[in-house]
Amino acid sequence: MAYIQFLGAAGTVTGSKHLLNVSGDGTGKTGTQILIDCGIFQGKKEWRERNWQDVPIAAHEIECLILTHAHLDHCGWIPRLVKQGFRGPVYATPSTIDLCSIILPDSGHLQEEDAAFHNKFKTSKHDPALPLYTLEEAQECLQYFKPVDFGVVKQVSPDVSFRFVHAAHILGSSMAEVTVNGSQSKRLLFTGDIGRVHDQHTAPGKVVYSGPQPGEMADVLVMESTYGNRNHPKTDPRPELATIIRKPSNAVEASSSPPSLWSAPRSSYSC
Repeated sequence: MAYIQFLGAAGTVTGSKHLLNVSGDGTGKTGTQILIDCGIFQGKKEWRERNWQDVPIAAHEIECLILTHAHLDHCGWIPRLVKQGFRGPVYATPSTIDLCSIILPDSGHLQEEDAAFHNKFKTSKHDPALPLYTLEEAQECLQYFKPVDFGVVKQVSPDVSFRFVHAAHILGSSMAEVTVNGSQSKRLLFTGDIGRVHDQHTAPGKVVYSGPQPGEMADVLVMESTYGNRNHPKTDPRPELATIIRKPSNAVEASSSPPSLWSAPRSSYSC
């Protein structure tokens, strides 16, 4: 039996964390625990505060983490997970790992600056205000990243394997197709963030196909609420991008408070 618990991106569009349990008893307390994405909550305070909550199982009990792409709302909580005791592999495409090696230390640095600002001006109810994780802690978590190329089937346990397929979102972005074997085999497709499908006129590029190939099927499709009620535009994005690049940048006034990098209800699904 496979049991999915949604720890983020449910009720909000950030903090993506999907906990997949594969076991025979259906309790979700034993068996293989796999986390798909590990994002940070952003936006309103009620969501940001969830970044300080622990995952519902001990971090060291999570077998591995499968990462779809390098945006903070999908990868930004990884240093915190490692801080809590996770020591398994973080599987991601090579390009996603390259981006995370920049984004995660930068995230830690900004959180340290944020905490320092609040401590200096006494603007936090916490004394002292602390960062969720530091630049150093973000750098340390990178040792657990393991590259997996698109289309390569990776066995993560006797009962579970996965492969990455193109998502056409950002560099290295993928959907994670997870196969659970047992008395009844199941194929689960976690979309991550979905980009435009390939079209020679409106979405040119090297991505020749997005998602599974024609004829391939999934028993369960896990799609976040960001993309549940919209279609991507079919207009050519290149003229709009050119306008943005050519437009002179305006000076940004200094803010009286630092920019904040910065949480979703838990629900579950059994299959």
